[in-house]
Amino acid sequence: MIIRVSDEFKQECKKNVSSLKYATLHIKEDNEDITENDDLQEFNIEAQSYTSDKFIGSTVSKKVTVKIIDDGNYQLENKTISVKTGVEVGEIIEYQNLDSYIIPKPDVEEISADTALIGYDYMMKLETPYVDRVKYPIRTDDYLQDLCNQVRLTLGSRDFLNNDYMIQGNPFTNGESCRIVLSNIAQIALGIAVIDEEKLYIKNLDIVGEPIETIDGNNYMEFNPNNIFGPVNSFKIQMNNGVDGEESVREDVGVTDTNRCQITISDNYFLNSQEQRELIIDKMFNAIKGLTYLPVKIQYYGYPWLKLGDKIKVIDKNNNEYITYIMNHEFSYNGAYSGVIESKALSKTQSMYKNTSDIKTWKRKTELQVDKINGKITSIIDEQSQYEEKLTQIEQDVDSISQKVENTVDFKRESEGITELHITEAEQADVLLLEIKGGKEYNNYLYPSADLYPSEDLYPNMEVI
Repeated sequence: MIIRVSDEFKQECKKNVSSLKYATLHIKEDNEDITENDDLQEFNIEAQSYTSDKFIGSTVSKKVTVKIIDDGNYQLENKTISVKTGVEVGEIIEYQNLDSYIIPKPDVEEISADTALIGYDYMMKLETPYVDRVKYPIRTDDYLQDLCNQVRLTLGSRDFLNNDYMIQGNPFTNGESCRIVLSNIAQIALGIAVIDEEKLYIKNLDIVGEPIETIDGNNYMEFNPNNIFGPVNSFKIQMNNGVDGEESVREDVGVTDTNRCQITISDNYFLNSQEQRELIIDKMFNAIKGLTYLPVKIQYYGYPWLKLGDKIKVIDKNNNEYITYIMNHEFSYNGAYSGVIESKALSKTQSMYKNTSDIKTWKRKTELQVDKINGKITSIIDEQSQYEEKLTQIEQDVDSISQKVENTVDFKRESEGITELHITEAEQADVLLLEIKGGKEYNNYLYPSADLYPSEDLYPNMEVI
């Protein structure tokens, strides 16, 4: 366990009525401090790791809102500030570092004395396009180190789940940001990416360890519990919304649709084949199974040292004890401390296999392979909807679609943005009719021969197909 502050510091913070809590904003570029003794009025720090219905794989950007009395003495726009707060312990002031934040230029043209300035931590540095510059295959921790070097961040630790997983190639070929790359790494590690003390960490939920803090009825104003989440007994990695053949599952013996509590990792850029998923799914399942906690929202005072992902114990006013994890945390200073801790239920699937059908799809057995590293999508379909009666294989890359057809094919589908259509081995399939409909409508009767292109003499207005 990392000791962040002394026990005396904690006891002083928990006092609802106590001596003044200290705070300092340090402007790095100007080497200047603003404290509670002069112009610092208040600040608020928000950290949310549970967004868009997910926790695992999130990349947390903490937000600070600062209010100072500014009569033109300070220039915080486009600068970096560090924030800390402290209490008297004996004869000294012990401080807790609350990280550094970049304050961009505000939207308003004029900055008044009452303007609240907003900044974001160093996760902002990852909002740039990713540049592939490594040699493959490469370990995931080496890959993450290069990503940090690229955005001028310090990697706090190379020790995280699956740090030795070998990445085979670059799947980020569509201008993805460095933050998206980081999110996919955090997914493989079953954790969240956070900035702490100006360093980047992949942080995991501690399932077997002891909670680092206990919050009881003496230190919260509101306690709103939900139903217990867990224990996790099933884990799934899926691609392409769970198309048959594109998911890997591990679960405890005896799990049924009734008691299944499943964590799902979806559409990870690195895990786009069955072989890649099978390499690490056992390790991931063993790391997450048994996870149990209380989804809860607590309004408290006195805990500036708590951070996202921390495991804590909560005791209600009936002395019932619960384990939970900090997924969202809002901390406020205005001469005293207050805050809100929130733990939400992770997305889980109680029914792993669902049979769905609609008017367009009657029966389908499909293997869909998405190779982002080589930029290719291959579909092998035995039976499909009324669009295709029988279709053996489709390969699509960035520029075109190549379609290999066997026997008779009734292919009717509306497609946009396709510049080329290749039909191979047609001389053995006796292709007699090709219709292309769009802005123009073509109806070409083709006769099997060595050259299947229509004659320009017969069709003078035809574009060559």
